[in-house]
Amino acid sequence: MDTLNISTASGDSQVSNLNLNYLSSSSSSGDSHFSKVSVANETKLTSSSGELIGNGNFGEVTANTTSGDMNLQFEKSLKNSSLSSVSGSISLSLPTNSGYKINYETTSGDLDSSNRKLSSGDESSIININTKSGDLTIK
Repeated sequence: MDTLNISTASGDSQVSNLNLNYLSSSSSSGDSHFSKVSVANETKLTSSSGELIGNGNFGEVTANTTSGDMNLQFEKSLKNSSLSSVSGSISLSLPTNSGYKINYETTSGDLDSSNRKLSSGDESSIININTKSGDLTIK
């Protein structure tokens, strides 16, 4: 399967065990769950009030929530990404030995990172994160 587009108004969606080139998910108030998903190129996730929860390899990620939390576990690969939230918190689990640099901007959110660093290795992947009142947790 090359491309998967998901759109829900108030229902939850759940996707698992897929290999894709592109993944797009848009939800108004339902939660979106992704398990063992491998995306080669690009993942676009949008939610108004539902949560975005997933693990796998997502390619280049653009994810936005208004009031829902975001919890993404990048398993083996990491590419440039842009994540934003108005009042939801963002939690990231990044693969060990991956090079990244996180640019984090927030109005009133807190940063919780085990090593208090926003970079690792060769910094080859740039992750831009913007929250208004949501916290950022890096594992």
